[in-house]
Amino acid sequence: MEKRWRSIICVLAVFFCLCIGAQTVFAAQAPRYRVTVNTAQNIVTVYEKTEAGEKALSAFVCSVGEGTPHGTFYTTDQYRWRLLFGDVYGQYATRITGHILFHSVPYTEQSPDTLEYEEYNKLGTTASMGCIRLAVEDAKWIYENCPAGTEVTIFASEQAEPLTPEAPQKIDPADERRGWDPTDDDPMNPWNKTESLTLKKGEKTYQMEVLTDADGAYYVTWQDSWVMLDALGRRDYLKTEKGGTITMKQSFFQSRRESAYQPAPAQEDDGYVLFRNSLRSRWVKTTVKDGEVYYHLMDFAAALQIPLIFTQGQVVLTV
Repeated sequence: MEKRWRSIICVLAVFFCLCIGAQTVFAAQAPRYRVTVNTAQNIVTVYEKTEAGEKALSAFVCSVGEGTPHGTFYTTDQYRWRLLFGDVYGQYATRITGHILFHSVPYTEQSPDTLEYEEYNKLGTTASMGCIRLAVEDAKWIYENCPAGTEVTIFASEQAEPLTPEAPQKIDPADERRGWDPTDDDPMNPWNKTESLTLKKGEKTYQMEVLTDADGAYYVTWQDSWVMLDALGRRDYLKTEKGGTITMKQSFFQSRRESAYQPAPAQEDDGYVLFRNSLRSRWVKTTVKDGEVYYHLMDFAAALQIPLIFTQGQVVLTV
């Protein structure tokens, strides 16, 4: 009898430990974010959960549908590509409930160069069959950062959202790049390209490449930004927020990370670097593509008070 009771006690002890362990794992893997979808305004808002509560981190323009359900749900499955209603496909799909998912604007084939660009131009309007359509970069962010169990609340309200998302670019039907989502970070995406940059100072000329994105923004690598500073002869002119460090402010997370004059972490993401000088402080946009870190050229030049001239497809800085 005593042996039997010992066995029962051992079984209960193991069960208790497993329960505690399961709770610990669950707590460690609890979703960091909460997502809302305002169907009246076609806005997705991401909130981060913190010890002090939660705060709005980012907002995306979306397209909902007349059949988009309202209520609170929790994400489940995720798909790199997902077959959708109408024999089309979506990138970076995350299931919200039933057949309702977050996903990109549809493609006619399971290929990133077959975007239904007419549907892309409808972002911000009610246009889907019920799912929440997003630009690729936004659908990908949810796909990578909102695991199963992430809370999603869908509602309709005319009240202003805490953040206003940037309006998506319109695609010209005559543009040869129309089959690609302009925000897709695929290396083959023709919306992303490099152009020549000329930096002149006196008799000296410096050549470098700049990255241009779908919005026509110019970016210069962080290495070349130091070439610009050397050419200016005022490396010490650049001050940063905290003694000798660059503070990164991630656009999605609004969190801060520091790196001592080194390239930002090689992750595909946008962020901001705070440049501080005796005249003013300015956030300068950065982006990471294929492991290379770029500074937004226009903001960088403005922070350093460098005039920019655009001639014959080139960007010319005269200092």
